[in-house]
Amino acid sequence: ITPSLEVLGLEEEDIGGAAVICPSLDSKRSLAYLVKQPFGRYMEKAITRNLKKLAWRIYAAHPNSIDPEAITRVNSIWSFDEELVIKPLGFSSVEAYYDASSALQLLPNLQKPTLIIYAEDDPLFDPAIVPDLQLACAANPMIDLLLTRFGGHVGHISSKACQRQAQDPDPWWAWNRILEWLSGSVG
Repeated sequence: ITPSLEVLGLEEEDIGGAAVICPSLDSKRSLAYLVKQPFGRYMEKAITRNLKKLAWRIYAAHPNSIDPEAITRVNSIWSFDEELVIKPLGFSSVEAYYDASSALQLLPNLQKPTLIIYAEDDPLFDPAIVPDLQLACAANPMIDLLLTRFGGHVGHISSKACQRQAQDPDPWWAWNRILEWLSGSVG
């Protein structure tokens, strides 16, 4: 049993499977891609601002847990991880942390039914990951990959205009695919 399951009071047999929407699969490649794109740079700045706000809230609640000068030095996602994440987690570098926390390498080892909903146009992730994702999922019969050409990041939520364009009236598309998968009618 993994320590995280113990903390939750679960046994491995308590987990029947998993479903994810637009998971981060390769942090290093995706962050490098993100900061090269105009929209990505905008998103990275917004994410960094929110990470700093979170760090300041943690500092306010637990002043001895975070160095305020480290928070001040943060100016990117990478520097946030470098200043505040890798040392407490025991990693030697941001690269080592990203390598260890990237899920793509774990897909061949999944042993529980898993649904992955992923959009090819996800603006936060390197599109070059898609063929690797397809290969990894094809090699593991426990994984059902629902790959969409469009969908963006996380949501697969459709406005009325999007519903008309896609000729699909379902505003909660991804969530409903998960529910269908759970009932056994997708995948």
